[in-house]
Amino acid sequence: MPAFAGFVLAVALAAPAAPARAACSKPMTMVAEHYPPYLFEDPAEPGLDVKLARAIFEEAGCQLIVAPAMPPLARWDYFAQGKFDVMTGVSDVAERRSFARFSLPYRQERVAVFMRAADAATLGDVDSFESMRERHLTMLVPRTGWYGSEYESRKAALMSAGVLTEFTTINQGVQRLKAGRAAFIMADEVTVRYECERFSVRVRALPIRVNDAPVHLILSKASTTEDDIARLNAAIARLEARGALEAIRRPYSLR
Repeated sequence: MPAFAGFVLAVALAAPAAPARAACSKPMTMVAEHYPPYLFEDPAEPGLDVKLARAIFEEAGCQLIVAPAMPPLARWDYFAQGKFDVMTGVSDVAERRSFARFSLPYRQERVAVFMRAADAATLGDVDSFESMRERHLTMLVPRTGWYGSEYESRKAALMSAGVLTEFTTINQGVQRLKAGRAAFIMADEVTVRYECERFSVRVRALPIRVNDAPVHLILSKASTTEDDIARLNAAIARLEARGALEAIRRPYSLR
């Protein structure tokens, strides 16, 4: 069975027989992925983004289905084609607005650079991407995503210098850091700390300001309507006013 056919079947099996909510144009599907503590590959294990998205959809009177994980590198293409409807934790990048409807912000994302704590004596003075390039120190970075204008402006030069090594999932990146495959790792701060604790890797953040910015839910323009995003935005505004989203974020030390 082709990978996407299996995914569609899994979505069908995951969907309730009769939608409990129907205020949006349709029941909407997001896919699980390994991005802890925000998302987990097991749809039955709700990460922070699932909890926040469910609260928003419930407030909007809409139905959200969390379907099993799909191949990570195919996710953006499938979303743009409308083969699933919702993504979470997305930075507002102009190019994405051609195929995505952006919600109001619903949480903050902090991106940081980490080294193994044991390397602090030799690498603790690194304070910029340029310093990494000059010293030929390698850094593990996510293969996809937006990590701030400073990094984006230097990414090509760092790649040309052989400084960057890409990973597909955060657990791959952390295991490579643990094995000494690179000096540093750059990713969402909460995610790195979560996975490093899971793999027993002691890390320390470098004094490099990468990105600290709000993230959004996005809906596929190919499968949703303007009214759908308007309903979700109104729900986010009401929940923020009541402090309901903050109560969900607080245990994760996020704004």
